[in-house]
Amino acid sequence: MGKILVVDDEESIRITLSAFLTKDKHDVQVAEDADKAIELFEKTDFDVVLSDIILPRMTGVDLLKAIRKISPYVQVIMMTGRPTIETASESLRAGAFDYLYKPIRKDAILKTVRNALKVKMLEDQNLKHQEELEHLVIERTRSFWESEKRYRQLVHHSPDGIAIQREDKVIFANHSMKKILERISDNLFEKTILDRTALNLPQDVNFVSDDDVTNEKNITRFEEMFTGKDNDPIHLDIVTLPMTLEGKPAIQVIARDITKQKFLERSLRQSQKMEAIGTLAGGIAHDFNNILFSIIGYSELSFDELEENSPVRQNLHEILEASKRATDLVRQILTFSRQTEHELSLVQIDLIVKETLTLLRASLPTTVEIRKNIKTDAMALSDPTQIHQILMNLCVNASHAMREKGGILAVDLESVEIDTDLTGKYPDLKAGPYINMSVFDTGHGIAPETLNRIFDPFFTTKTREHGTGLGLSVIHGIVKNFDGAIYAFSELGKGSIFKVFIPAIERRISPEQRTKAPIPKGTEHILFIDDEPALAKMGKQLLESLGYQVEMITKSSDALELFRKKPDRFDLVITDMTMPNITGEKLAIELMNIRPDIPVILSSGFNYNIDEKKAMALGIRAFISKPVLKQEIAETIRNVLDGKQNVKARHRVALDSRTMNPGGMDLPQ
Repeated sequence: MGKILVVDDEESIRITLSAFLTKDKHDVQVAEDADKAIELFEKTDFDVVLSDIILPRMTGVDLLKAIRKISPYVQVIMMTGRPTIETASESLRAGAFDYLYKPIRKDAILKTVRNALKVKMLEDQNLKHQEELEHLVIERTRSFWESEKRYRQLVHHSPDGIAIQREDKVIFANHSMKKILERISDNLFEKTILDRTALNLPQDVNFVSDDDVTNEKNITRFEEMFTGKDNDPIHLDIVTLPMTLEGKPAIQVIARDITKQKFLERSLRQSQKMEAIGTLAGGIAHDFNNILFSIIGYSELSFDELEENSPVRQNLHEILEASKRATDLVRQILTFSRQTEHELSLVQIDLIVKETLTLLRASLPTTVEIRKNIKTDAMALSDPTQIHQILMNLCVNASHAMREKGGILAVDLESVEIDTDLTGKYPDLKAGPYINMSVFDTGHGIAPETLNRIFDPFFTTKTREHGTGLGLSVIHGIVKNFDGAIYAFSELGKGSIFKVFIPAIERRISPEQRTKAPIPKGTEHILFIDDEPALAKMGKQLLESLGYQVEMITKSSDALELFRKKPDRFDLVITDMTMPNITGEKLAIELMNIRPDIPVILSSGFNYNIDEKKAMALGIRAFISKPVLKQEIAETIRNVLDGKQNVKARHRVALDSRTMNPGGMDLPQ
């Protein structure tokens, strides 16, 4: 029994053939033309097709070719009432099973169809056996190919560089090894692989066979530093293994790039040093700021009492300026210890660079040529004073390195995109847009052993009168607070380059215009609390000079008792933070519990437990850091009393910071 399709344009022939075949128990369908036949063939898998040679719009031979494309193994029997040698030959060449002449006898039709079905069955069986054989071959080789694929993936995509060297030639290198070879300027194989002495191999070492590659006695491991094509050091951890390949001796080389690991080790040591000095910085900041507060306060009070032309007034001016510089020094110490916060804003760095270089030109010797190359006006979330400080100190250090022979000081500013490839070179940076500020000099350079220590606090090769050793440590802390990084590169006799990376921001803002306002005054009643009598006395005198009525107390417990008795007597409370028994923070909370509307200003030289954000969260109206100038405390008091909530004390910017070298930045020599 088979599925038969009869194609003939004469209905009587279709009916006759269909009757013969149906009676012979075949499943028969008919079509009057080739289009109908193809439509049926696309829906049903026929075993045999009986087709007239002459059909409307398409010949039987063309139909044969069309259905063979749909089903290559269908058996086609061609029929014709006008037999010729040409049509018979064409039909058989096209793949017809047989060629019959009309009129066709019933027995001839049935016999031919049965033979065609047998051939179709044999071809189907042959196809099935062929598929089973192919499946068996595929199954038996699949594990091999999968194993081969896994091997190639492991080797080619391994983060370690893998290579095989034979007869002084590298005959195989995976992707990672190719990247390593592209980065280094030295010949890795000449320097470390071919030299048996460098490998510490005995001259009579026996090359092991492929089945003994794990023998540890034949494995050599060592670290080697190479010079990158951009003169950066590249550290490699190298493993070599003698082996045989195709009967010839060879060496397998595995190289791991440990440059980032080495850098992170140095960074960890640096962080530990910074943490230690930060603890020390926090400890001294409170007491030192209190001392400075007293010096500045009494100096300002005395300054205002003297005549304009008094020589004592000029002496006090010098004391104030020295105190301001000391205040800057304390803030720098806290900056590199990362224990102080600065207000960050959007800053267009190219404007600061241009201004700084203009100021520097007047102070640097004429033997130093300044070159600037500004390629970006991108902005960064930073502190303009600190950006100024970074560039000023790096440039001053560069000029020191060229003070004997002169040279070129170059400052470049450009936008860069740190991608995954560059994060390997600059491991402290995350991928993203940055502003790269580079300061280059043609000075004497820095020795390698010194270069590793230049960011250490108090490390300097300068004499005492030329620097404190805090400069580069301060810069390191500032840049870290910006979520950036700083890198130093140097070569003796050729110069040094410092690269500062600061995350870039897309937005643009207009520079803020500020004018200095006159010192505001008032007549309100203020409760002033500080546990140091000298500071309490000075604070009382300072506030009274501003017109306020002041009650001074040196014990926080006495202040709390007085306030409980007369809570409506005071318009404002100013309290120190660090005091015995009751701290300023707890005192402020107690006072606000007694009288919720009482405004409180908290002052502190330095304290680990509270900062401006925490103070504001408690309901304290303002937080001021000691030492504070008369202008600052006057404005803060007035803003609080006038109802301006959550006033942030402005940080003083020393006017002479543009013409001096804050912190005494050091570039080891």
